[in-house]
Amino acid sequence: MTINFKFESDKRIPPVRSSIWEVIVLPLLDYLSSSRSIDEIIEWSSIRGCSHSMSNNMLAWLSFTGKARYDDFSCRWMWGADNGSLSEVWEGPQPMKT
Repeated sequence: MTINFKFESDKRIPPVRSSIWEVIVLPLLDYLSSSRSIDEIIEWSSIRGCSHSMSNNMLAWLSFTGKARYDDFSCRWMWGADNGSLSEVWEGPQPMKT
């Protein structure tokens, strides 16, 4: 007997480099025009019929691309990237600033 640990919802999550993410995240990015707590985002996602897993992946993609970030001080998600966003790190080594 084989146990399949892959959930049905995981099959609908595209690869990170897929261009479909630009379309998928638009409603969430619009929702983040005002900063939002994670509870507000989860509630918004459930009303739209979006799985918790997909919501997390959307936030991760937005964060990775520098379109949105989580602010530790306000505990809210908002537009924009941190100064040292992951997308900068993934482009390779950066020259030292002197």
